[in-house]
Amino acid sequence: MSLCVVAHPDAMEYGTSAAVARWTDRGIEVGYLLLTRGEAGMPNPPEETAHLCVAEQRAACAVVGVGHLTVQEHPDGVLVYGLNLRRDICRRSAASSPTSYSAPNSRSGRPTASTRPTTGRLGSRRSTRSGTRAIGKFPEPIDDEDLEPHSACWYIVPALDHAATHGVDVTGEPLRRGVAPLEAHAA
Repeated sequence: MSLCVVAHPDAMEYGTSAAVARWTDRGIEVGYLLLTRGEAGMPNPPEETAHLCVAEQRAACAVVGVGHLTVQEHPDGVLVYGLNLRRDICRRSAASSPTSYSAPNSRSGRPTASTRPTTGRLGSRRSTRSGTRAIGKFPEPIDDEDLEPHSACWYIVPALDHAATHGVDVTGEPLRRGVAPLEAHAA
């Protein structure tokens, strides 16, 4: 399984969903972990927006073949790098034992995307260090669920301008399927 961690609904559809479509076409199981419900993304009441955004994300997942969607309820727009987010990511990772882990590039230069660098920083720490007992084991929530720390074999991050070590051919059908989920986020 490949676990993709992003800050909010629609984040996977901007750049990575075509690769996800290629992976699912090849029989790779993919799960998304959204750290927020997207409630800060519209002028509607937060609960209404969250319900709509999560429903749109479920539809987007279906288009690219993502079978597992986990949505956490951290506050949208104000994610803070820290223990609570690390704990929740580690808990989901330990429960699903992914072989690869994907998160946004923590050096995203977009000023409006303050949650993306936070998610990327958490992702890189999660994948490289959480399998160790000293950092990855959280005494209360994870132990209460009998979950052991887990480290994925691969950490996948969209490349910006530096040399990539891996590429995914997304031409043809995967590209079409990777762009189509944007339509699910109509609101």
